[in-house]
Formats: sequence, structure tokens, C-alpha cells
Amino acid sequence: MERRLTADEPISEWLHALASTGANPGGGAAAALMAGMAAALVEMVVAYRKPHASREEEIRRRCVEAFSAAMRETAPGMADEDEAASSGFAAASLQADAERRSAAMRMASLAAAESSAALGRFAADLVPVLEELVDDTGTLLLADVGTAAATLAASTRAAALNVGTDLRLSGVDGSGRSDLVDAFDDLEATTRELEAIVDRVRERIAPSRG
Repeated sequence: MERRLTADEPISEWLHALASTGANPGGGAAAALMAGMAAALVEMVVAYRKPHASREEEIRRRCVEAFSAAMRETAPGMADEDEAASSGFAAASLQADAERRSAAMRMASLAAAESSAALGRFAADLVPVLEELVDDTGTLLLADVGTAAATLAASTRAAALNVGTDLRLSGVDGSGRSDLVDAFDDLEATTRELEAIVDRVRERIAPSRG
């Protein structure tokens, strides 16, 4: 059967598939698309900016716009990679031999955890851009910056949850895959950074109660 590609699917069909009881797409793929949505919002905010008088600043603006566009375009492929990892777990669970099934499920769980960790690293690259935008964006677009940060925080938190779950399913303790334990901690730290950005936006736009 031909592989379904996230980028080729209408949003309504993808959401219908997400709501189904099938293995794919799942939370990891949703996390990837949330990262893509955050990148798209950043790209939009930067595109609205007027050209800078300084050549260096204008080059920087264009680089940030191009970087955000690349993240947006990469996100559907990240979702597909996560789906492939999830499919590996489903296939492993169907092995008839108990010993082989256990070993296959362990390997598939670790592969899924590695996929979620990679997604987290991918999403974290956008944090410095959001840090800069939150202090350098007017009121009209500030909510979009906050929405991008909140969406990306949901993505990194989801990736952390998936890493933790997959590690437990694999039966591997922290000493066995310290890199994935570190990835979990890094994702949690990144989420807190993004939540702090959301708080800064909220402080600027919160209505007065006076």
C-alpha cells in the first residue's frame, strides 16, 4: 500500500485520521504539526515587518524568515517519521514468538523515543527567535508571537511525554539510555522557556481592570 504523506492530506482528513483508533497519526505526529504551526506564525510575523534601513538587519530578517519557512515545510515530514516509528511498534506487537516480540517491541519503543527527542531538538531551534520577537513586536502581532510560543510549548511538552512513555514501554532504565533521559529533561526545560515567553506576552497585552 502506498504510504500516506501528511503534506498531501487535507487538514480535515488528517484530523479524522487522528481521531480514529488506528496507530497513526498519534500524539507524536500532532506534536510535529504543532511545531510547524508555530514556525508558520513566526514566518508570518517576520514577513509583516518593514525592510530595515540597516543592510545587516535586513539580512537577519530574511534569514529568520527563511529559517521559519524551512521549519514549517519540514514539519509534515517529521510527522511522517513519527508515524513510521509508531508503525514499527504496532508491527512488533504482532510477533508470534514471545521472546522475539519482547525484543522487537523494546527496539521499536526506543526508536519512537528517539523520534520524539529529534522532534524536540527540531522545535527548540525556534526558541531564540521567539525570545527576540517578544520584545520587538508591536501590539497588532504580539498575540501571534504568544500563540506561536504556546503552540511550540505544547509541541515540546508532548515530545517529552512521548519520550517518557516510550522509555517506560521499552523497559530501559535511565542508566541504559541516559541520552534519552537527558532529552526528556531538555524538552521540559525548553517548555518552561516557551511558557515564560507566553507569560511575557500576556503581561504586555493583559487588559487593565481599573
